[in-house]
Amino acid sequence: MAEGLVGIVKALRKILAKNGSTFDESLEPEITRILEREIEPSYMNQEDNLLFCNATRDSNPVHTDKEYAKKLKIKEKELKDTLIVGTLTASIGEHIARQRISELINYLEDDSLKITGQDISFKGFVYPNDQIKWKFTGCNEKPDETDLTLEGNVENKPVVEIVTKISDSYKTMPQIAGPIYSLRGKDLKLALKDLSDFYKTIREADPEQGIPQ
Repeated sequence: MAEGLVGIVKALRKILAKNGSTFDESLEPEITRILEREIEPSYMNQEDNLLFCNATRDSNPVHTDKEYAKKLKIKEKELKDTLIVGTLTASIGEHIARQRISELINYLEDDSLKITGQDISFKGFVYPNDQIKWKFTGCNEKPDETDLTLEGNVENKPVVEIVTKISDSYKTMPQIAGPIYSLRGKDLKLALKDLSDFYKTIREADPEQGIPQ
């Protein structure tokens, strides 16, 4: 198991113990396999990016206006001579993490485990036509929850981290992506057509993740 994920079995047992539950040791290898199984890389072109921006009503010109993007500095770093697709990348990462962790929870067949939130941290820029490779890299056990980190890399450099929270109960309204709830929050309300375009964009960029039609 990847070094950062060593504590996942112990952390899951701790959450389940709160409700008097556990799982057999024979299931532990499959827990490891689910989290370490290769994730298909994601790929987005500018057409995907524009469709996503239209669907989510994201008017930030850094995603759509190349001349604007040329002149912009973010955290004192100049962008390439192109646009960035970070929001779309983060949304795909949220979905990948949620799908894989849901698979783990379903495997254990215990509804005491719940996905209760997701946080996003950008580590670098993602550009159209970049290939994003994903892997789970960390497990952070806290008193009331466990955080699992999914990292997205471009050319072996981290560009985004998705931290998915697992607990035995919801504390507040869960910040689950769908679409990218943890970034855009209550302000994002999509019409049916926009929602269809949203899922179409992510499904084409990440065809193996089984996003709803």
